Amino acid sequence: MSAPTAESATTREANGSVYQTAGAALLGRHTSSAPLLREMDGLRVLPLLLVIGLHYMHRLCIIAPGGLLPNPDNTLLMAVMQKGDFGVQIFFTISGFVLGLPFARQFLLAGRPVEPGRFYLRRIVRIQGPLLINLVIHVAVLGLVLHKYPLSELMAQFLPTWGCWYQTSTGQLSLINPVAWSLEPEMQFCLLMPLICRVFDIGSLALRRGVLALAVLLPPFWKAGLNPALLPAQIEYFVMGLLLADCHLTSWSRPEPVNGGAWTWRGLAGFAGMSGLLALRHDHQLFTDLAMPWVLFLGMGGVLNSPLWKGIFAHPVLATVGGWCYTIYLYHILIIYGTLTLLFKVVPLAGLHPAFWTYLPVCLASVVIACAILYVLTERPFIELASKLAKRGKGRSPAS
Repeated sequence: MSAPTAESATTREANGSVYQTAGAALLGRHTSSAPLLREMDGLRVLPLLLVIGLHYMHRLCIIAPGGLLPNPDNTLLMAVMQKGDFGVQIFFTISGFVLGLPFARQFLLAGRPVEPGRFYLRRIVRIQGPLLINLVIHVAVLGLVLHKYPLSELMAQFLPTWGCWYQTSTGQLSLINPVAWSLEPEMQFCLLMPLICRVFDIGSLALRRGVLALAVLLPPFWKAGLNPALLPAQIEYFVMGLLLADCHLTSWSRPEPVNGGAWTWRGLAGFAGMSGLLALRHDHQLFTDLAMPWVLFLGMGGVLNSPLWKGIFAHPVLATVGGWCYTIYLYHILIIYGTLTLLFKVVPLAGLHPAFWTYLPVCLASVVIACAILYVLTERPFIELASKLAKRGKGRSPAS
């Protein structure tokens, strides 16, 4: 990783001071051991915006009173809406990187061993605790307040949704919270991580990275038609995260500096390539499936190595909001639904574009404010509990 200049180090120190005094003690995300990469937290805002944009547009068209909005099938906004689901794959890549780092340190740098039992316990606490509260709130609102679905039907889906096997077993989205499907391949990956991460035990760098690259390249050829909640349908993005972790520890963190200027351009190429591939995604599925993990590699490599991209995504505001990504992801649809319902009653607007651009900042502000509160109340306690579990015993796992 490039050596910071005196100016950049001073700037980062000042940013850290602002970050602390701005309420990070309450709203920031902390880990108990390994240093937190703020730029990775900030990067999570990118997939959040994609997913929020997808569901905002969808709810806008659903909630609008009859005849208020025209058929948007051929509009640019609808095209954007159809591509926002890719934000989930960016989350998977970030998860593969962040969760893979402790295992990579263990095998590649002779770091502290990761204890599988403690690793599983921490992941269960971090994921299932906030999810349980979220599902209770959704059942209460959808079944008892809005009467959108029969309470009996919601309760029948409650346990498999909380257990992260509903779509895996039924092939359908949960009525309680449809975004919960993406937790299913995430949990499957976590379950297999101690086995998958044995790849880091391969001593030859060329062979190790060749195996990881092959695991990224092959899935698009055979995953068509697979249930997206199954790990094989998403595995290349998690593995790309592992490849990034390998490069970060063994190539980009050496004493000799990485060419940060070159990585600025590579990062730009990655983000630009991502945009271009999203435009082609539905018409050239195999090509985009093959190329997308690699443009993500360039984009995330830029964030890790370029002072410019690192400075942008490690900004205290982005890093703080990105640290709430799980809370925002779980609650944004419900918040957007309620906000749009109120706006259409108070300030009804005719036409897709006026409604879209007028309501968008209000919905985004509602999501951020509500989720800041929900993060403190429903997620942070489980983060602290997971950290306490990590501190028990001398051989605690460094995974965060």
